[in-house]
Amino acid sequence: MKTKVAIIGTVGLPANYGGFETLAAHLVEELSDTYDFTVYCSSKKYPEKERSESWKGARLKYIPLDANGVQSIAYDTWSIIHSLFYCDVLLILGVAGAWLLPFVKMFTSKKSLFP
Repeated sequence: MKTKVAIIGTVGLPANYGGFETLAAHLVEELSDTYDFTVYCSSKKYPEKERSESWKGARLKYIPLDANGVQSIAYDTWSIIHSLFYCDVLLILGVAGAWLLPFVKMFTSKKSLFP
C-alpha cells in the first residue's frame, strides 16, 4: 500500500503559477509509483471546464477559494483539515495554514513536512 501524501499550499496542477506548483508537478511526475498524491487546487484559478479529477496519477481536490492573498489562510486551513481524514503525510508549501499545525501535531499522529 502506497503512502498517501497531501500537497497543500499551492494554486494547483497543472503548474501554471509558480515555484511551489512546479515542485508539486515534479514530485507527482517522479514519485507517483511510490506515493499516492492528492494536490489541493484553487478553483478560482482553474475554470470548471479546465478542471479534471486527476493529473498524471495525482488526485486533484478543488477548494473554492484563492490560494493567495487574504483567502490563503482559509484555503490552507480547509486543505489541512480535509487531508487529515485520509492522508499519511502533509507536505505544506507556504505559511498561511501554519497556525493550525500545533493542533495537528497535538491531536494527530500525521507527519507534516515543510520545505
